[in-house]
Amino acid sequence: MDWGLRNRISRILQPQDGRTVMLAVDHGYFLGPTHRLEDPRATIAPLLPHADAVMLTRRTMGFPVSG
Repeated sequence: MDWGLRNRISRILQPQDGRTVMLAVDHGYFLGPTHRLEDPRATIAPLLPHADAVMLTRRTMGFPVSG
């Protein structure tokens, strides 16, 4: 594994057990507009304390999320 990938993964995985919880929010890209993702910030923000990583598409990233 090269340094860049190892560096990014080390920021996601929990060092205690090597596990993580990832929240994938890419459904709108593949399925078109998705109910409750019209405003990604309102939908994602309450879930952030429960996730170690959030995976978004470029489209969703157009709506910044701050935690």
